[in-house]
Amino acid sequence: MPTVDHTAERGPAQDEITWAGLTSTDDGSPYEPNNTRPIAASVHFTGTSPSAVLEGSNTGSDYVTLKDIAGNDINSAGSAAMFDFSTCAKFLRVRNVSGTTTATLIARG
Repeated sequence: MPTVDHTAERGPAQDEITWAGLTSTDDGSPYEPNNTRPIAASVHFTGTSPSAVLEGSNTGSDYVTLKDIAGNDINSAGSAAMFDFSTCAKFLRVRNVSGTTTATLIARG
């Protein structure tokens, strides 16, 4: 699985992280929130038949699918989608399943 680097715009009030052009079964490079507080965040999946999941890890090697605030898995399942969530995970990444996906994450914490 190729790893696609993210771009980051870090600010005092929020971070904006973008993984652009993930294809096939690409993994997005891990994003590490820059503070020690939990984050409130949203992730927006767009693209051509985007099918991707947002994952979290405390180790940087073992990732699990995160849940949105309603308890649903955060995955785009073939169409554009947006999810709100909160997490204390040390690392976040997007894993593409199929299609072409761009994921934009806004984190406040």
